[in-house]
Amino acid sequence: MVQAIPAYAMVCFVFPKKFYTKLNSHISNFWWGGDLEGKGVHWTNWGLLSMSKLEGGLGFRDFHKFNLALLARQGWRLVKYPQSFCARILKGIYFAHSNFMEASKGQRAFWAWASILQGRDLLLQGIRWQVNSGTEAKFWENKWIPYVPGFKVTSPKPRGNDFQTGCDAIDSMTKR
Repeated sequence: MVQAIPAYAMVCFVFPKKFYTKLNSHISNFWWGGDLEGKGVHWTNWGLLSMSKLEGGLGFRDFHKFNLALLARQGWRLVKYPQSFCARILKGIYFAHSNFMEASKGQRAFWAWASILQGRDLLLQGIRWQVNSGTEAKFWENKWIPYVPGFKVTSPKPRGNDFQTGCDAIDSMTKR
């Protein structure tokens, strides 16, 4: 039997794979359980059941993905609200000389910090810069170009090119 775990714990910690497997197993057994002898019919696989309804699935939650999404949300809060109490504490302990997106795990990291870094990895897959003035987005390294697959410059850097940030490539008069 899966023990009750407070919902707020999924926001702070990555749970072990064994826990997710057991939880998903209980859910599938409930839906596919059938009669008292457990002879149910598996109408479709779990992958289809856990797809969103928009994609043709039934919208069941994959708890591992859900847990990572909640941790990514915590990471986004550290980026969005760097002056919050939590962000300042974590910055002082784990990334005093860098920012959250470049922070490393360290050798003696707490479980909560290691978990938030796993959420950051998910965040890095989809995050991109919104260029306003273009002074902060690094031209060659960051994802900042809309309507381009990957939102990033994929061509090799030509010799003699001195573009450092996005604003170096934007015409100040036409804003293009």
